[in-house]
Formats: sequence, C-alpha cells, structure tokens
Amino acid sequence: MVDQDRQKLVSNEQAKLTATYVNGIAIATFAVGCLAPLIAAGGTIHDIDPGLRTGILRFQITASAASLVISVVCFFTSGFLHWIARRVLRSLQ
Repeated sequence: MVDQDRQKLVSNEQAKLTATYVNGIAIATFAVGCLAPLIAAGGTIHDIDPGLRTGILRFQITASAASLVISVVCFFTSGFLHWIARRVLRSLQ
C-alpha cells in the first residue's frame, strides 16, 4: 500500500512539473512572440500635425503586417499551450 501511495505521489508531482513547464513556455510565447513585437512596433506620438491648429497629436502604429500576423499566431499558440497544461493536470490522482 505504501508503494502504491508513493507511486501516486510521484505521478502527481510529474504531472504538475510537466504542466508548469508547458505553461511557462506558453507565457514566454505570449510575452516574446505577441506582446513584445506589439510594444516595439506600437504607437508613437509624432509632432503636432501642422494642419491642425488645435494642437492634437498624431498617433501612428508602425507595426508591419507580418509582425501583426506573428503576434496573433503567438497569442493563439500560447493559449493552446496553456490548454495543454490544464489537460495534463487532469491526470492528477
């Protein structure tokens, strides 16, 4: 009985470790592949538009279409990896 309890404990710890690892990859994928490019290419405030006398600033996003596509792919990939991590935890006994 003690050996069976020990095996169950080891199995649970392995499942938690695997889920933590996969979730860490999901977070890194989101941060590096989705969030960072959007911040890097994100909005910049340019000089006051000379055509506007009210002093409104122009806000322009300089992200390329490729970086936006990569960000969207990484967003969904990170969500999928997080879902896998949650599925791994279902094997807890």
